[in-house]
Amino acid sequence: MDHGIIGTGPGMTNNLAEFTALWHGLMAFYLQVRDDPRGSMLICVGDSRLVVNVMNNKWGTDPSKPYYPSYDSANKLYHSLEKSGHLVGFKWIPREQNQMADDLSKIK
Repeated sequence: MDHGIIGTGPGMTNNLAEFTALWHGLMAFYLQVRDDPRGSMLICVGDSRLVVNVMNNKWGTDPSKPYYPSYDSANKLYHSLEKSGHLVGFKWIPREQNQMADDLSKIK
């Protein structure tokens, strides 16, 4: 699995990191399925309630928040995948069940 630091200083929040990670995951999926006319399915599983609830249209977003540009990029890619016939879903799990991702988030 990949990991890394997206930046430092003001505005670098866990929510920004979560939406950036989502965009990277969706892009990896897109690169694998872009030429597949049959459509594929991806279930994005994560421990960020914000990301999962926003992407499932249960919660709104705030354009003034630092995460918003990353959310917007991920959301556009998500809708592009859906328009191309690929199914993408989002499922929340507790952090305790997402130990690998939590461990990767702590590597410096």
